[in-house]
Order: sequence, then C-alpha cells, then structure tokens
Amino acid sequence: MSDRHRESSRGRGWGRLAALVMTFFLMGGTSYGQTECSAPDAFLDDATSVVDILDALTDVVIGDLQVSNDITHTWVGDLEIDLISPSGTTLLLIDNMGGSADNLLVTWSDEGVAHGTDSFTCDCEMQPDGGVGGGTMADFDDEGSLGEWTLDVDDTLLGDSGTVNEWCLIFLESCAILPPAVFSCEVVGDNVELSWVNDDTYDDIRILRDGVEIDSIGGDEEVYTDVNPGDGVFRYQVVGDSTAEGCGSASTLCEVSIGLICGGAGEEINSLLAPAVSEIEVLDDVDLTDVLLTLDLSHTFIGDLIIDVESPDGTSVTLHDRDGGGADNMSLTYTDSGVANGSLAYTCGCD
Repeated sequence: MSDRHRESSRGRGWGRLAALVMTFFLMGGTSYGQTECSAPDAFLDDATSVVDILDALTDVVIGDLQVSNDITHTWVGDLEIDLISPSGTTLLLIDNMGGSADNLLVTWSDEGVAHGTDSFTCDCEMQPDGGVGGGTMADFDDEGSLGEWTLDVDDTLLGDSGTVNEWCLIFLESCAILPPAVFSCEVVGDNVELSWVNDDTYDDIRILRDGVEIDSIGGDEEVYTDVNPGDGVFRYQVVGDSTAEGCGSASTLCEVSIGLICGGAGEEINSLLAPAVSEIEVLDDVDLTDVLLTLDLSHTFIGDLIIDVESPDGTSVTLHDRDGGGADNMSLTYTDSGVANGSLAYTCGCD
C-alpha cells in the first residue's frame, strides 16, 4: 500500500438531519444463462489502462446481463471501469470508489445490492455505478451477445498498481414467460409475509432476499413466509421458473425494515446555530449485544461536522470527527462489523 496524503480544507457548509435510525440486537433453485470469460492477467501500472477484448461466441438476444470482475489492486479507489458492447453501448461499472481498500471481486448486476453498500471484495452481486445518466445493466437488453466486448480498466492516480486477473460475461436470454405479478411484502411480528399472483405456469418459484436465493417452492404457490430474517432493511423478489422455456422471470422488488427505531428528521444544521441535538426515546428495556446507528444527513461540507451518540447511561461515542473534506451529505450505518471509517464514500449507504 502506498503512503498518500489526501489534502482537505475547512469549509462553512450547512445542512439538515434527514433521519437517524438505531437498530438494537437482543439476547437452490435453477439458474439459466451462458458464461464467457477472459483471463488477461494484465498488469495495471500507475495511471495507465488495461483494455481487454472478449470475443463472445454466444449468440442470443440479451434479456439480462451480468459481468464479474476479479482485479487485484492496492488502492481500489483509483479504478474507473467501463464495459462496452459490440453495438457500442458503454456502461460505467465503478468510478473511483472504495478508497484505500485492496482488490475488486464483484459481479455487476441490476439485481444486486446498491452500489458501494458492501465491500468491493464481497464476491457478491452489486449494481453498477451507472455514471451521470444513471445507466444500468439493462442498457444492454435486447442487444445481440455475439461479437467483441471490451472492458476498459483505468488506473487514474499515481502510487499504486494491480492486475486484471479475469472478467466474465453472463448472458441471460429474454424469457417468454410472464413474471409473478402484484408482488407485496409485509412485516408480521418477527417474520416477513410475501404474496403475489402467478400470471403464468411455473415449475418452481425461487424466493430471493437481497439478491440471494433463500428458498425454492412449488410453481403454484402464491404466498411465502420468511421466518425471523433478523433486523435490518431487506429487499425481496420472487422468480417464476419454466423448465420448458429454459428461463425464469422475476417480479418487481419489495423492501421492508425490521427492528428499526427512527427519529431526528428535519433538524437544521448550521454553523451560526447551536449544535443540532436529536433524541430517540427507546421504550424496550433489554440487554444489548450490539447496536447499529443509521444516519441520513444532508450537508454541503461534511468535513465541518462532529457527530457523537450518547446512551441514557451517559456512554458517549464519537461517530464522525471532521472527516470527508468538502464532500456533500452522509448516508451510512455505523457498526463495529462494517468497513473501516472513511474507506468508502460517506454516502455509500453501507455499514
């Protein structure tokens, strides 16, 4: 890891606390698609680029596309990566995110977690950056898969280097069957109740939570209970699969929150005013094993801010102490099991 000095200056920003959330913790289905890979093992030096071309032999009309990246690098925040199709469509996958963390091991997918909300070495599905226009993997839908695909990896700063080990394209064909419709999710006690309407004939239905399959049930079922998934924010989706068609169609996404206690919305933050103080009254009297604090705050210079949290017993912890320089806004969850403070953008929405 190189030794860098990231210069910042003090500003006079202002903003508003949008929301404060505290979370308290108490005492295989079938996939369809064709994959093609390139393993260039190409050295990525300071402020240089690796442009690798994969000549895909798969010849289908794309219904969905995923692309995996396996890159070793000693400062992943240096990297800007674009994917370019044979038709010339370009999508920004990552744009100088991840700070000083090492390496990139992720599959870019519209069905994945939000960009930057997990580690970039999570080996999971994650939504691409998309750039200014908010592009998605769906930009490639209905294009032909056959031909030369280009991965353009730019190291944008001096001081660190790496290797583009391998990248893969996962082509999913357009599916002729209709997806499950009228999908809804509701918290009932400690469980999440899912319901939908089958608009086609399915052999089985896969249940996905945060992009990961948690169960597979009969194709004629229209309800499902996810028993005690824990506390947090969860995104659900159901996929109706057809063996005859060799594909599956996914419902819309549905999101729920469990075990969250919120407060603080609308508190104004201004250097000309007294410090903003927001209180949450917790009525449950339990022994804590862990606490998560989620912060949603708009401010025009977060390097101005000092943020502390204090318990009813007087224990005080500093969450933020003038970090982030001239960046705007904060949206993240503080937890001991998250990424190191400052290693991702303070708007990452992550732990």
